Amino acid sequence: MDPGIPIPVQAYGGHERLVAMFAKEYLQLGHEVHLLVTDGSMVEGCHMHGIGKAGFPPKRRDATLAIFTAWSFLRKHGQTFDLIHNFGRLVYLVPIINKSVKKIMTYGREITGSNANKLMRIPHRNIKFTGCSQNLLSRSKARGSWHAVYNAINYESYQVVTSLPTDAPLIFLGRIEQIKGCHTAIAVAKATGHRLIIAGNVSALSEEKKYFDEEIQPHIDGVQIQYVGAVNDEQKNLLLGSAKALLFPIEWDEPFGIVMIEAMACGTPVIAFGRGSVAEVIDEGITGMIVEDSSNMIKAVSQITSIDRLKCRRQAEKRFDVRVIAKQYLELFTGKAKKIVLITPGQPAVNPRIVKEANLFADAGYDVTMLYCHTIPWADEADKRILANAQWKAQLVGGGPAMQKPLFLFTKIRQRIFVLLNNQKLFRIITAERAHARCYDELLTAAKKLDADYYIGHNLGALAVCVNAAKHNNAIAGFDFEDYHREEYSLNDQLRKNRIVYLENKYVPALQYLTFASPLIQEKTILHFPNFKGSKTTILNCFSIKDAPTTVVQNDPEKLKLFWFSQTVGPNRGLEEVMDALILINDKDIELTLAGRVRQDVDAKFKSIIKALPGKVAYTGIIDPHALHTLAATQDVGLALEHKIPENRNICLTNKIFTYLLAGNAIIFSETDAQKQFNDEHQVGIAFSHANIAALASAIIFYKDQKNLHQQKEHNRHLATTLFNWELEGQKLIDVIKNCGTAWQKVPATTNSHIHHT
Repeated sequence: MDPGIPIPVQAYGGHERLVAMFAKEYLQLGHEVHLLVTDGSMVEGCHMHGIGKAGFPPKRRDATLAIFTAWSFLRKHGQTFDLIHNFGRLVYLVPIINKSVKKIMTYGREITGSNANKLMRIPHRNIKFTGCSQNLLSRSKARGSWHAVYNAINYESYQVVTSLPTDAPLIFLGRIEQIKGCHTAIAVAKATGHRLIIAGNVSALSEEKKYFDEEIQPHIDGVQIQYVGAVNDEQKNLLLGSAKALLFPIEWDEPFGIVMIEAMACGTPVIAFGRGSVAEVIDEGITGMIVEDSSNMIKAVSQITSIDRLKCRRQAEKRFDVRVIAKQYLELFTGKAKKIVLITPGQPAVNPRIVKEANLFADAGYDVTMLYCHTIPWADEADKRILANAQWKAQLVGGGPAMQKPLFLFTKIRQRIFVLLNNQKLFRIITAERAHARCYDELLTAAKKLDADYYIGHNLGALAVCVNAAKHNNAIAGFDFEDYHREEYSLNDQLRKNRIVYLENKYVPALQYLTFASPLIQEKTILHFPNFKGSKTTILNCFSIKDAPTTVVQNDPEKLKLFWFSQTVGPNRGLEEVMDALILINDKDIELTLAGRVRQDVDAKFKSIIKALPGKVAYTGIIDPHALHTLAATQDVGLALEHKIPENRNICLTNKIFTYLLAGNAIIFSETDAQKQFNDEHQVGIAFSHANIAALASAIIFYKDQKNLHQQKEHNRHLATTLFNWELEGQKLIDVIKNCGTAWQKVPATTNSHIHHT
């Protein structure tokens, strides 16, 4: 710890408070603890070692001498400890940077990446870096092993207040600086007719003194707006507990506002602007509300009494109590397999991407569980085959026609009710999630019980579940945008789009990472979230090289086999254009195979068209995902016939494309923006302008030439084995997970170890 502020802390001293709390907790866990801190400090039961004189900020000479004091101590004693945890300057660790002793370097303020990068260039061992929020880490370009570990308080030191009078005041607590937003808190209090208690010291900086004199002081009347100055721990406890809500209208990306979890400890919910780590700290509707601006903060004040103050306290204690966070630090060096929960409101058989992820994480040593829901009867048998061979666990949630049927029927009825309410804009804060996912409540309950390190959502119905479960268990939340959900449906489905926009705006900022199935989906989605600080990575819908057919099928050179597949064979999928092109070509040696469930309402129409085709047309029905590549390998040309409307189809790269590549098919594309961009770059086939039947017919005729077909198929097989395969794309996803930081691990701390804090 840097010198200057003695422990125990009497007033200002955030890191010093943390060090003292963790030291006491480590003692409780049976460890021997040494503290290298300011002269004269005292923590009962710990071995104290002075590093420099009291006086904050320290004089330059004292700060320099502290470096040499720390070096001398660590050279002499460093190897006798099991763990050295540094809350001070990084330079303190230089003498032991390449020693075997385990080291943690913790940052609670902006990270100076250049210093860490310099240190990482020299030989080093057993060092991990932590920041107090994922948001803080996202702004750093530092090398090394980085993990998000939140700040903590001792919840036993705070008294929860479960009920308040109707005229209870609002509170602003913090340094009186413009970026803290005290002026906004005053405006909100006046607009809502509430009293406001302002507590905190005025910054010594001249511009902040001017800010206080001009923008704060004139509003202090001692009645509605009261300023009580800096407060000690006892006063803080009393003031926070008596407040209706803590206002946190920050105007900067604060790494971690400890005052938020202090308020929650008293049962007082927080209303905050969504900057910095706010989305990571507040559990929406449980411990507070996240708003965009002062007008929405005014609205939130009128709704804040809906939050149960006891539940607020309990939820925050689960996540930020010193006992929880101390164990996270100790467990950074344990080898226990991290838990990943994959969540989808659909079924495994209809989402090859989530199955690939589950297999990937299981192969990489993670403990994987998939939570899924029944949606389509035909997928049940395919699910059984997938799960029978899986090296990961799966749990059906919310019942189905053949299992827990009463629950299944209840959740269907419940969802319809919530859709109606949401469409009428009634109780949107609770109806949107339940309208969009039949089993939202059941999925969330199951996810919370699994107590995982990572929660990853697939399909928008899983977004709220993974965010809320991750917050509950102090875990990492990620989401996969396989589709551009805002423009996934027809243009006249405005009510559904409104709900999607609401859910994305509410939950995406709380995620630690996003993945996307195409570059254009990433580009379009991020336009709506320009301030998103987490990881953003495109993971293409490729397949494993192991799924590639082992033999190359030699088809009749006189024939050309066209192939198309999807879950459903129906209109507006480009099939009408293909059939028109085949009629135009009029060649009986060109065959068409369609895989998928044929909709009854279009079966008769397609059959009448097929009668006019000169060549053979085959329906295969639904094909298991694992069998698609084998079937595709018996074909010559894969058809990717997406339309430009809705926009999602225009910018997606479907798994069709990568199935065809792995099977060694040539590809004919409709000229959507994403497919044209992909083909222009990699030349995997021929793109034709949508609805240009003559151009489509010309592309088919081109591949009727065996030389053209053979060259294209060889080129595509090569691309699949060298560039477009799950081995490469999957590694990108593994890297995303590893770089997201460490979540809450649950390994009991070993006893009798030596811990040293600098």
